[in-house]
Amino acid sequence: MLQVEYPNCFLLDMGWYQDRYIISVIHNFDWANPVQQYETTETNQLPKLLTEAVRLVEKESQSAGAN
Repeated sequence: MLQVEYPNCFLLDMGWYQDRYIISVIHNFDWANPVQQYETTETNQLPKLLTEAVRLVEKESQSAGAN
């Protein structure tokens, strides 16, 4: 549904999987071990969770760039 690429090999991915939305923060294309994952069945929770995921991925991407 949505995938955003960030600097330093980070991805933010959001999709509908069977019966729920899943938002994943991925580093170095390691889909088996997401940095963080958010799940909900409620569409009204998506803006809050997506905002939280964006803040996390931006922080992680900036931290990785500083190293």
